[in-house]
Amino acid sequence: MDKIEEAGFNEIIVEVKTSDGAAMYKSDLIPEQTVEGNVVIERDWDYLQYFIDQAHSRGMTILAASTVFPNYREEWADYCCIEHLPQGLVSIRESKDDGILPFLNPIYPEVRKYTMDICEEIVRNYDIDGFVLDYCRYQNSNSDFSEASRKAFEEYAGVKCTNFPYDIYYYPDGETRKGEYKPSTHYNKWMEWRSSVIQGYVKEIGERIKAIKPDLSYQYWAA
Repeated sequence: MDKIEEAGFNEIIVEVKTSDGAAMYKSDLIPEQTVEGNVVIERDWDYLQYFIDQAHSRGMTILAASTVFPNYREEWADYCCIEHLPQGLVSIRESKDDGILPFLNPIYPEVRKYTMDICEEIVRNYDIDGFVLDYCRYQNSNSDFSEASRKAFEEYAGVKCTNFPYDIYYYPDGETRKGEYKPSTHYNKWMEWRSSVIQGYVKEIGERIKAIKPDLSYQYWAA
């Protein structure tokens, strides 16, 4: 924080919910982050509160960033996305590709409640100046192809998928690269529906946290 201040910055963003699905703050909803690689962390202080105190004592603003959908925790395994790959439908938890995290499927009501509750808890319990959504999206264009998503899409689009998931996209014969698919009958509408799902999350989270703190800065981070 001394170096940040000396460099002339007036705002910091602190990641407070990790891609493991654990908290870097005092939470009644999710476990605290206690393992980093092979290191076990025994923290007897509040990570987020420390940065709030340090930032505000310097006249700096502080935003809390929370990952939304990545979650490695075993109890959420059944709610993770299903990828449509050349080898078939595969749980995203089984992916060995660099940069692919086990994203939760946003279409499940349980995931939505979990997400909203965590965002509200952070905003309600900490004197932050802003809240930032991180990884609030689908992991990639290959997910989610669960039955829950198929049914939600059919209802949204008013169509019936007769050859799911191949009426969304398919792989040419012999193709083994997951990004080299060919759009099919409902591809455009499918992408529109996916966008609407994420838009719905961004809108509802914003409404909920603004109901708690109307003047809070609300941001969305994406690479």
